[in-house]
Amino acid sequence: MRTIHVSAITDAVKKLCMDANYELEPDVLRAFDRALATERSPAGKQVLEILKANAELAKTKKIPYCQDTGFVVCFVELGQDVHVEGGLLTDAINAGIRAGYTEGYLRASIVRSPFDRVNTGDNTPGVIHAELVPGGTLRIQIMAKGGGCENRSKFKMLTPAEGVEGVKAWVLECIRTAGPDACPPLIAGVGVGGTFETRRGRPREGAARARQPPRHRPAGLWRRHHRARHPRADLSLPHHQPARRGDDRVPRAPAQGSGAVIQTAADGIKEVSPPLSDADVEALAAGDRVRITGTLYTARDAAHARLQPLVDAGRPLPIDVRGQIIYYTGPSPARPGHVVGSVGPTTGGRMDKFTPSLLALGLKGTIGKGARSQLVKDALARHKAVYFGAIGGAGAVLSGFVKKLEVVAYEDLGTEAIRRLEVEGFPVIVINDCRGGDLYQDGMKQYSREQS
Repeated sequence: MRTIHVSAITDAVKKLCMDANYELEPDVLRAFDRALATERSPAGKQVLEILKANAELAKTKKIPYCQDTGFVVCFVELGQDVHVEGGLLTDAINAGIRAGYTEGYLRASIVRSPFDRVNTGDNTPGVIHAELVPGGTLRIQIMAKGGGCENRSKFKMLTPAEGVEGVKAWVLECIRTAGPDACPPLIAGVGVGGTFETRRGRPREGAARARQPPRHRPAGLWRRHHRARHPRADLSLPHHQPARRGDDRVPRAPAQGSGAVIQTAADGIKEVSPPLSDADVEALAAGDRVRITGTLYTARDAAHARLQPLVDAGRPLPIDVRGQIIYYTGPSPARPGHVVGSVGPTTGGRMDKFTPSLLALGLKGTIGKGARSQLVKDALARHKAVYFGAIGGAGAVLSGFVKKLEVVAYEDLGTEAIRRLEVEGFPVIVINDCRGGDLYQDGMKQYSREQS
């Protein structure tokens, strides 16, 4: 009988949580290099180079490479000859998650209930899958799974008649409809067979594949980590806390000139400084590369849910959105001496139900990742506004463009509070312009032609 104290488990899980958010595995980095060798698009090559730089920065500076540091899925193989002493195995694992996310400046994303949306504050509890196996070893693997991936997972019960071809068709459909909503590096896990009860965790296990020998094994404890970016099976629980009255003041970004038409720099990138005028928006087209200097406001699901009743009632908002750009992001905590932690984009479609009413009030731009609904595209045309895309999975690099940060409303929402960012040269690309242009659709059409 081998004895393992809970403190060894907690320490190992803590390190796993940090490693999973700071370090990409070697096979993922090799995949970036393979993609660079075959990518023909200049924009595509630039994104891949940024993702490589982001991975190096995250590793060396200990900044999460994505601001969504995920909920922890833990796969445990407990040898039947192992005795865990000093407490419960599950408590030890959750203590490790708590310590890893707190000490590692990682974002807490777990809420107490899908309805009251109160954040637990430390990213616990984790999702723990435990299996009793022969031998005297305790093996733990963790996967930090982001909400963009979780929101794109699927589950389907197929009939026997659909067979292998039905499985292939369903997998391809899941990949096709996931689109750009989940951040790279994207790993698709597929689980096939069994009943609903036995299969729900299998795609996660497939994504959390074993790679290299573990680097640490205290008292017979094996550990591996994996950072997951793959589709979704159940409800996403982004950060949220109870509502309270916001600040009465209404911040407005300082004017940046008279709203003259946007200028194009020598490198072909357009320079944008909010507040934006109709003429500024009309000067932007889908596919344009843009650098933003000036003020951005951050807001995600929870903040929008508080803004919408004010809009509906015709009451003042805590920020003046006229001419402004809202960045859909919930940054990870900043280390001492840093302005912000990882600050990459959230899936824009999650804000689709709120966006048209804000555009009607004069909002001129939003920044996110992934596609927007036709409702939003129509509103962009109607109100002369634009949707920008920021690079998903590059939150560490993007943090370098943020020079100042201030919480201006809903501080109790933590990462989902409304913040005012002062940025310099923040890189984005126009996804949807005010004339109906759509970079995602145009790109897919071009790819389809090349493959036919």
